[in-house]
Amino acid sequence: MKNKILLISLVCVVVLVSGCLDSNQKDDSTKSAIEETQINYRTSFDDYNYQLELKNEDFRLVCIQGCSASDERFNESFSDLSRYVSLLKEVTKTNIVEEYAPFEAHATEDFRCKFASENTLAYANVMRDGNNITRGLMCLKSNEIATDVIVVHELTHLWQLNRFPYNDAPEKLISEGFAGVMSSLSYPSNTNNSFCWEGNSPAVRGSGSSYEDRLYAKGRQLFYELCIDHGFDTDDVPELFNKLDKNPPSNAEEFVLIINEVVGEDTTQTFEKAGVYDIYYTDMGVYWGEYYQ
Repeated sequence: MKNKILLISLVCVVVLVSGCLDSNQKDDSTKSAIEETQINYRTSFDDYNYQLELKNEDFRLVCIQGCSASDERFNESFSDLSRYVSLLKEVTKTNIVEEYAPFEAHATEDFRCKFASENTLAYANVMRDGNNITRGLMCLKSNEIATDVIVVHELTHLWQLNRFPYNDAPEKLISEGFAGVMSSLSYPSNTNNSFCWEGNSPAVRGSGSSYEDRLYAKGRQLFYELCIDHGFDTDDVPELFNKLDKNPPSNAEEFVLIINEVVGEDTTQTFEKAGVYDIYYTDMGVYWGEYYQ
């Protein structure tokens, strides 16, 4: 009798366990289906009537009706973007955050891309498309030649979305500086693909003539000196982005702490030298400490 009861109990346990496994499998299948739906939803671009359109898994390049870019130039722009998206993915070992992927690129000025200056050849932003999906946005002037350096610089800003702080002048100095040294990887003379490349040094780059130019120059010098003095180079970038994904910094001070973790030493003085702790915007431009640079 006891053996019979034990056998029945074991059967019940097996049935319960089997039921739990089936339930877990169903839950996993449901979760996968939801994730797949979300992925398909984001990769379905709106069906605006563009004259030219090319796309891959990372982005779509479009040009409106009456496109001023030739088919040849449009195709070149797509190839350039594809090549440098691959570069960014290789160096960072990641992509732009899911909230903005895949991104959309516009080959000329249009209803989404307005150029405030004739000298601006490209810039990065965010947009909400016709399907109400938020995406990264890359604006180009494909009828004019935006250099590889500019393209990589602006693509880097898309990779910084939701990762790098961008609240005020200190954060902008960091953001622009990192984009600057990343863009240096597109120079053929940077054969070691290094932030320590002499072309990033202030002796070569100069300091710029305007407040904004000097902010960009100071930022680039910052990451050049982080490489020279602390060894922060391209091989550290994957770890940096991994930490930024886990705990995005809200300000420059928190970003410095993450850099310290990556290189294993205190880099505070290098950031101080760049003016990160006493730089801010005024009506007159960028202000460092007690005097205007």
